Amino acid sequence: MRIVTWNINGVRARQGVLLNWLEKNSPDIVALQEIKIVDEEFPRLEIEALGYNVETFGQKSWNGVALLSKKRFDEVHRGLPGDDADEQSRLIEGVFSTESGVVRVCCIYLPNGNPVKSEKFPYKLGWMDRLIPFVGTIWPNTSFHGNQPRNLCVWHPHGPESTEAWRFFLVDADAPQEVKDFLRIYYMRYSGPAGMTEQDDMENWNYATAGSRGVIARRYPFNYQQSLGKVSTDAPVPGNVSVQVSEENPRQFYRRWRDYMNGADWDTLLGRKDKEPASFAA
Repeated sequence: MRIVTWNINGVRARQGVLLNWLEKNSPDIVALQEIKIVDEEFPRLEIEALGYNVETFGQKSWNGVALLSKKRFDEVHRGLPGDDADEQSRLIEGVFSTESGVVRVCCIYLPNGNPVKSEKFPYKLGWMDRLIPFVGTIWPNTSFHGNQPRNLCVWHPHGPESTEAWRFFLVDADAPQEVKDFLRIYYMRYSGPAGMTEQDDMENWNYATAGSRGVIARRYPFNYQQSLGKVSTDAPVPGNVSVQVSEENPRQFYRRWRDYMNGADWDTLLGRKDKEPASFAA
């Protein structure tokens, strides 16, 4: 599959160039940024005549993104979740079925942020904060950390006071071999048995475990209300999504644990009935 990205900087001015290029090169999927046109005025029919499916997220005179694909769209998501007041068209995502599996392509036009001493710069920082997934928990004992170093964390409890932790670090498959070798050594130093951060973390976990045995900790229930009701279910990923510091992960963890203990049916346990953000219930 050949996927191409192109900052076209105005599809009106370059429509002829675009059509000729598509006909000559025939890529499978094209991601266009800065189309600078509303959806209704995008040259959809001309591009469809070349065998492409077209999805746009346009904006008059500024920004705007589009996906052109020879494969049919299974899903399309427009806009970056987390800010209902954001009116800029900067992200469109498509999901496709292929012989090898599902392919997800996200077309992004990042904010420039200039000049720094203007409202554009904090907008850029806020947009980037919403873009980068910093954590996502997968039932029952795995979490994805999207910030560097990207990794999957898996915890294996051996009892109420003992847990074995595994971490799988992610490296771009097409990275040069010297980069992969460097990162392999770096990650072992970062998070191995003698890793620089893990030494501190182990001490923290020991203190946390000891603190949880105390009289006060046993007297009062833990509070998991932080950012309660601030999650979204309309993000381009399944599940409940929070773009701020939140106790949503433990709330959902214990909610699903409750479902297991109550003998819920498999559709419930697999999340097929999860339609609305679920509040934590004891």
